[in-house]
Amino acid sequence: MTTINPARHMKIDDRAVSLTVGYPADIAVFRKEEFMTQFGDRTFNDSSVQLRYGKYVYRCVMTVKNGEVVYRDVMF
Repeated sequence: MTTINPARHMKIDDRAVSLTVGYPADIAVFRKEEFMTQFGDRTFNDSSVQLRYGKYVYRCVMTVKNGEVVYRDVMF
């Protein structure tokens, strides 16, 4: 799981790293989409403003907070 290392750092790994009944669960679901332009790969800036190239984009299609759906893409 991608949450185990941050949870260990925050000392909550005994209760916050599993999608299990009774555990807290805030999750986001993403869809991988091909995203190329007529000129080729799409360009992006990363968090340090470095130019990156890629063929895919990840779109959030659903967000669940405290067990309730708080966002859902109408196409999902």
